[in-house]
Amino acid sequence: MPKTFVQYSKVYDILYKDKDYDSECAFLRRIFKKYSRRPVNDVLDVACGTGNHILPLAKCGFSISAQDISCYMLKIAKYKAGKAKLNIKFSSGSRPMQDFRHDKKFDAVIAMFASVGYVTNHQDLKRAFVNIRNCLREGGVFTFDFWNKDAVKKYFLPHKEKVFIDGDSKVCRVSDTVLDNRNSLAKIKYLCTYFEGGKKKKAINELHRMKYYTQGELSQILEDSGFKVLDSFPFMRIGKIITGKDWNISIVATPKN
Repeated sequence: MPKTFVQYSKVYDILYKDKDYDSECAFLRRIFKKYSRRPVNDVLDVACGTGNHILPLAKCGFSISAQDISCYMLKIAKYKAGKAKLNIKFSSGSRPMQDFRHDKKFDAVIAMFASVGYVTNHQDLKRAFVNIRNCLREGGVFTFDFWNKDAVKKYFLPHKEKVFIDGDSKVCRVSDTVLDNRNSLAKIKYLCTYFEGGKKKKAINELHRMKYYTQGELSQILEDSGFKVLDSFPFMRIGKIITGKDWNISIVATPKN
């Protein structure tokens, strides 16, 4: 298992405390309603992280199954689901999206927060998409978002610093990013310093590798994997035109007949 999201998992929910997961889940429900040719009940999240999308979806009545590449993130998601008394079916251990199978079929599959970018070569991404296609029911939908190559190349910042606060907890995060434009790969070094009650508790170093794509590149990989692309648009903005300023793009696809 990769070393990404090991120590980083311990501060993940502090870093993204202000992310509007409820609105993103409402966005997913709109996608299900607009694009699925079947009622959506059974949903698989192939990159559930610490559970911040699957918990609201489960509360809305969807039957949720979940997996993640990081067993550390998965452990946190399981704890939160148990605390909320939600019946979510979790995979046992880490499960990369390019290396899984399910006996069960699903009405919808999701991969949020640009998680497909962690699959950093086309061959593995095609394997992931084939796996997802194989566990979707006819007329079901697969939706995900990804980093837009045009926006990344133009607007990325090589150095960023930000402070995140949640009650008595504080995380100071420094990120240094180098772009490998030949391979469309962002290499991001994170240094997170974690404080609790004003006292330094931990320094976390992780290297994350994120692949970025054009809409056309990902659409072609989907088509080659047995999908029909139904639509694409800026993240959270169904029906809007994609521009070079849109960092995240969403795609909706369905298995070919």
